[in-house]
Amino acid sequence: DLGEIESRFDRTIDNTVFSGSDFTRVESRYFEYYNVYRFPEEVQNDPENRDQIATEIMETAYTDITWGQLDPGFYQFAISAVYTNDVESIPAFSVVIEKTTEASEEDDNITPLITGLGSNYPNPFNPFSGERTRATTINFSLSKDSRISITIYNIKGQKIRDLHKGILGKGWHQIEWDGRNVKNRIVGSGLYICRMKANDLVYDRKIMLIK
Repeated sequence: DLGEIESRFDRTIDNTVFSGSDFTRVESRYFEYYNVYRFPEEVQNDPENRDQIATEIMETAYTDITWGQLDPGFYQFAISAVYTNDVESIPAFSVVIEKTTEASEEDDNITPLITGLGSNYPNPFNPFSGERTRATTINFSLSKDSRISITIYNIKGQKIRDLHKGILGKGWHQIEWDGRNVKNRIVGSGLYICRMKANDLVYDRKIMLIK
């Protein structure tokens, strides 16, 4: 529950923004979103080995839909607050959580309580990263069977590509965007909007593409 960890930010840093080992009080910076990380317990003090599993989270609750894919072990979560000009706070850590079931035994078919568009990862993403085209994975949940559409737009509101149109069953879902438009060409660097329409509601998420 990010709300519980959020209260730690309220008590500990108030309007103070941290950068590395130094910190200063900056009144002109404002909260923008949360980053969420997950990692084995033993690497808590090694930021390079923390997996960022979500970004641009505005809500105070987050569900890790990939938990069932993990091997048994001891894990922790951390969240950081991102402020104006991409200034990221020091993270707040969860308690250590033990996963006792094998990945194949985990029930990934639990029906989510709400319909919503989750974060995408990686974000920002580079379609040309590595030897092959790299996609960003978009997470979303459906509380009931629904007719949905997921579409990518540029910041001018122009449609770039339809990722899905049709009926999907209730549950947790993922879909990828490889940075290509309807003509199968990689689009330019910049900010894009992923829009999901479901049950007469509209959900938007920002995606940053860089080359």
